[in-house]
Amino acid sequence: MLLGLGAFAAVTALGVVVLSGARLHRRLWLALDAGAPAGVVFAHWLIVQSLYVLNKLCPCCAVVWAVTIALFWYLTLHCLERGVLPVPRGVRDVVHDTHRMLLGAWYGVIVLLVLTRFRPYWSSLL
Repeated sequence: MLLGLGAFAAVTALGVVVLSGARLHRRLWLALDAGAPAGVVFAHWLIVQSLYVLNKLCPCCAVVWAVTIALFWYLTLHCLERGVLPVPRGVRDVVHDTHRMLLGAWYGVIVLLVLTRFRPYWSSLL
């Protein structure tokens, strides 16, 4: 929990700095873009633990999953568009054109995992 609080505080502070008009150094963007995949991997580990080990669904945890995935996705997209990450232009254009669809599919898979894992509960509500 403390790791997440620290990471989200640092990302929020850097977001405020960027919104105030400051330009961050390329190395800082690379560091952020290196930390974001680690956060996504950890969030997916937490998804597995929550759904299949603990057999519980925590709404606060689900919000953290959604925010971490969006943070990773849009941070990587920003780094691709600004040329911070060295990728071919064609790849950059494809990701830019389909990023909303890909992010929606990612969220959709997680929603399907939750719905299928707790199907007996959802069907009991009907």
